[in-house]
Amino acid sequence: MASNVVKKLQIEIDGYSIADLAGLIEEKVIEKIQELIETECSELSNMGEDGNTELSLEDTDVSISGDGFEASIFFNRESGKYASTSDIEDEVIRLLQNQEIEVSFNFSLTV
Repeated sequence: MASNVVKKLQIEIDGYSIADLAGLIEEKVIEKIQELIETECSELSNMGEDGNTELSLEDTDVSISGDGFEASIFFNRESGKYASTSDIEDEVIRLLQNQEIEVSFNFSLTV
């Protein structure tokens, strides 16, 4: 009678389990996305109907979800009266469109 033997292979990379490593990679990607947002969206000019509303970046909150990421971006109005949410969203999308981030890691594999 044949028996199947299943051995569990424990893989560590620089002492981290694969699950721990996935969390570290996610953290690094989130950091890079936040840096991109902070660089590209630190100030929004010529916003609003009159084009006289200036916004400055206050805070960002980024999370990885599904096939992409979600970001909440908070601005302070520096001058001007009004800029619609949709105009701000369109400008942020325009600034971030086609941007690339690079995340690199150096690990050694131990099996």
